[in-house]
Amino acid sequence: MILLNRAQFLAHQPDREVVFVTYEPHVFGPITIRHSVKGLTDDWFEIILSQELDFDSDNEAMDALANPGPADRYVPRVGATARPDLEMPCRDGCFEQDQHFLVWEDDDVRALVKRLERTIG
Repeated sequence: MILLNRAQFLAHQPDREVVFVTYEPHVFGPITIRHSVKGLTDDWFEIILSQELDFDSDNEAMDALANPGPADRYVPRVGATARPDLEMPCRDGCFEQDQHFLVWEDDDVRALVKRLERTIG
């Protein structure tokens, strides 16, 4: 992985998708895919792998994954299933100029894919 500041991150391989995590000393964000930034000036579109689910709305996701409980709180529906949405990016839109990024290099991504393949029965 290579540690980049925001300007370097936006300039890094602008024509292709890159895998990254946000970084602050001792704090790492979720594994995320940044889409091409070609044609964009100070923002990007991304898919946060641990957060994007294939539902049409937040309400649909809530209905599928939880049951209404007391005092307008939801109770997790144990055993419910959801599919990840690995294709629909959302806009970052944070504009945090002092943010840093650990960008996964090609060999890092290959190692992750190889490791994930071991989880398939």
